Amino acid sequence: SSSSSSSQINNVSNENKTHALNLLNSLLKSMIVVGLLFVCLGQHFSFLILDILYTSKWSSTDAPQLLSIYCVYILFMAVNGVTEAFVHASASSSQLNRLNLWLIVFSFIHLILIVILVDSNGSSGLIIANCINMSLRIISSIFFIYIYFDRKISIVLNFLPSYKTLIAFLISGIVCWTSSRSFERGTMKHRLIHISIGITCFLVICFTLLYLENLIFIEILYFY
Repeated sequence: SSSSSSSQINNVSNENKTHALNLLNSLLKSMIVVGLLFVCLGQHFSFLILDILYTSKWSSTDAPQLLSIYCVYILFMAVNGVTEAFVHASASSSQLNRLNLWLIVFSFIHLILIVILVDSNGSSGLIIANCINMSLRIISSIFFIYIYFDRKISIVLNFLPSYKTLIAFLISGIVCWTSSRSFERGTMKHRLIHISIGITCFLVICFTLLYLENLIFIEILYFY
């Protein structure tokens, strides 16, 4: 009968949505984790990396600051890549046309921000403008995802790692920031202490992820 056929179609549609949500949840969480590694750990070793690889020729310039800000930009790029990919895979033609109009608006805002921020902050202003542009694009994609999954805010919030994982990242970031301020420009002994602290924080985060977020890796392996 037509009612049973309609019910079957709805079940298939719901199954597809559930599958899409699980995959999106795993990918977004994993990208956020990778991005937070750069934000909380990577940026506090930008000076040391440049000084070791390219000596003071580069570490004495504004390159460490640019690399540090770029580590933050990586988080925005990672999240935006996943959210926009989902939107383009799931949206209808009319929805994509509306989203593209918003992207044009964001591009104009981006150009204005580049002019303002580069003038006031130099080269780092360009990366900051890119971060803001990515933020706007992420917000528009998340809004689509929120509507696509029946306007349930809990689904959107579930894209974030657990609060314990976020606390581990926050504490590690503070520890590495303090270490960089104290040790990275000192003697070789001081630098080794800074590197040791960074490795310790990285291991703590890895154990936290294995304990609290292991489902991310299991689900990704399952899907692929």
